[in-house]
Amino acid sequence: MSGPYSYPSYEASKAALGRFARSVARENAPHGIRANVILPGVIDTPHVRRFIDAETPPEALDRKRAALVPMGRQGTAWDVANAALYLASDEAAFVSGIELRVDGAMSA
Repeated sequence: MSGPYSYPSYEASKAALGRFARSVARENAPHGIRANVILPGVIDTPHVRRFIDAETPPEALDRKRAALVPMGRQGTAWDVANAALYLASDEAAFVSGIELRVDGAMSA
C-alpha cells in the first residue's frame, strides 16, 4: 500500500487508517457498527488532473497511468463509489475491519 511516489507521511497515514478501522470494528461490533477502509489505486479524478503537467497531452498521460495498473486502465470515481455502496449495503452486513483495495490489482 503506497502512493505513486515516496511520500512516507502519506503512506503512514494510509497504513494507520487500516489499523484504526480494525480497532473501531472490534470495539463496536457488539453494537452492530461496522468500520472498513477503501484504498483506491490510480483513480482518474479532477483532483488528480490538477497536478498533471499541462505540457503533457492528456491521452499520453492516461496511457502512462493505465500502464501502471495490471488491469490495464485507471480506476474511476464510480469504481470507488461502487465499493463504498457495497460496504454500506446489507450484502456486506458481516464485513467489518477490512481494507478494500480498489486498485485494479496493483497491490496484488
